[in-house]
Amino acid sequence: MIGDDPVYSQLLVTFGQRQAVLSVGGEIVAEAHVELARRLEDAVAVGCMRLEVDLADVTGIDDASLRELAFMKMRMEQSGRTLVVRGTPPLRTATTRARSRERSGAPS
Repeated sequence: MIGDDPVYSQLLVTFGQRQAVLSVGGEIVAEAHVELARRLEDAVAVGCMRLEVDLADVTGIDDASLRELAFMKMRMEQSGRTLVVRGTPPLRTATTRARSRERSGAPS
């Protein structure tokens, strides 16, 4: 759990077609990108040729997680594989959260 939001992921692999969907939810910030990287590596390790990362249930994602996705996309493309990201959430940073609190009048 990161903050108040649970981080979850589910890796569904169809072995016959060598495709996978990785569904992720919650806030992917701080050290949560390590778990994201682990799940991406799992898909590569089982031989997925096409990996879809579904971020529809993600409430925020930080730059480290975005870099992890970009790195894995590049790595997969270099080996003739495909990575597709769908349902992209808003980029959440400490600055963005502070601005949101200021606008809402919430204490820091």
